Amino acid sequence: MTLSLLVVGKPQVGIGYGQTAPEFSLTDLYGKKRKLSQLTKKGPVLLVFWSINCRYCHAMIPAFNKIDRIYRSKGLTLAAVNVGQESQAEIQKYARHNKMTYMILNSDQGQNVILRLYQLRATPTIKLVAVDGTIRFHGYRLPSRALLDAVLSE
Repeated sequence: MTLSLLVVGKPQVGIGYGQTAPEFSLTDLYGKKRKLSQLTKKGPVLLVFWSINCRYCHAMIPAFNKIDRIYRSKGLTLAAVNVGQESQAEIQKYARHNKMTYMILNSDQGQNVILRLYQLRATPTIKLVAVDGTIRFHGYRLPSRALLDAVLSE
């Protein structure tokens, strides 16, 4: 005997593929509050959870800049969420020095909120969030350009 369960409605809020990304309100480098739900109204969002002390994050800055350069005009927002313990001033200095062209967000509620909310275990952690808030990619490197193009065309 097989038992099937069909759940209709919005996907469960969570951190995995197919789930609805948890809402957040973070501050950008210019002091402006940014909510995930506001960002996804403009198009898909590529979330990059990073910290200054992560050498892998540092090595990926050129690739993040390239994705931002290619896809921003197509509607993608690349938002790098700092999950380190650095101050806003330290993050601003690091971003300028490394010529980070994309949106950088920091939590003024403490980084542990984001770490718990997204159950982060490593940096960089990357999530692609579609306009409906659904997580379409979760990984530790960039999603393929084919996937970015597909999500942008939805």
